[in-house]
Amino acid sequence: MSETNWEQLIRDTIDGGTPLTKNVFGGTHSMTAQEVLEFLQKNRAMVISTVAPSGAPHITSVGIVVVMGNIYFRIAPQSAVYRHIRRNPRVAVAFVEPPFAVNVFIEGSVRLLDEASEATLSIRSAFSEKMSFDPEILGELVPDKVFTYQD
Repeated sequence: MSETNWEQLIRDTIDGGTPLTKNVFGGTHSMTAQEVLEFLQKNRAMVISTVAPSGAPHITSVGIVVVMGNIYFRIAPQSAVYRHIRRNPRVAVAFVEPPFAVNVFIEGSVRLLDEASEATLSIRSAFSEKMSFDPEILGELVPDKVFTYQD
């Protein structure tokens, strides 16, 4: 996703938000797309929330890489996260830099990548370089809303 698309998504999220959302995540505390992408690049993990078949929330952390503005993460095929995403791809994720100085919250969906594609091979390579392991399954986070905050 391009920096311009990130910028538009951040703006649309704030514009469509409640007065409280606009107050907390807008104005001087909002991050630019460039700041968001730089922050995401520094991270090695994100917290992801999925929905179990019972409707209960499920939360865990997963390893990530950011390639060309897109967020990719590893999923183990035997994990609850994988089963939940196969059933319902809607997720919420969080990146937080303690003590809450920088926060990026994203709502969206997950697209599971085709393991045989050339693009997947380059993302897998980026994972190996950053994390020193080869992910079993890769998911791409497709954002619908982005909430940012920095002190």
